[in-house]
Amino acid sequence: EIFEDNGYSSQRFDRPDWQKLELFIKKNKQVKYIVVMKYDRFSRNLSQALSMLENIEKKFNIRVISVMEPIPIHPESPFFFQIRTQQLLGAQMEWMIIRDRTRFGITQANKQGRFINKPPLGYLRGKDATGKSILVVDATKAALVKEAYTRYM
Repeated sequence: EIFEDNGYSSQRFDRPDWQKLELFIKKNKQVKYIVVMKYDRFSRNLSQALSMLENIEKKFNIRVISVMEPIPIHPESPFFFQIRTQQLLGAQMEWMIIRDRTRFGITQANKQGRFINKPPLGYLRGKDATGKSILVVDATKAALVKEAYTRYM
């Protein structure tokens, strides 16, 4: 069987096809391997990944292996555990770096007067002279926003 969670974060295991995979494992005792493309597709949360691996591998006697990151050591070896854990740690670290860079980029854009997310009420997306996204006052809703602030004050 093939289970794909396209569009879902590998940060958690509440992904729809992961749930289907767990049911499949419970019903089909002949499953011996879960083959993932890369360990970062399995999980980008080290603690949850190690817990899930222990559960799957001990409870169901199933090995989780990666196609693109093969480990040429017997899965019972402690070195297999170490290498796979390092790969999972790298996946979480990469996720944390991406998150950090995204936050930084959004903060920098906001400081420059640009707005990355959905514009707040009373504003529309616009472009400055250089073509960068900025907020411009929505003339149709400006009066409502001014009225709300006046009443609040």
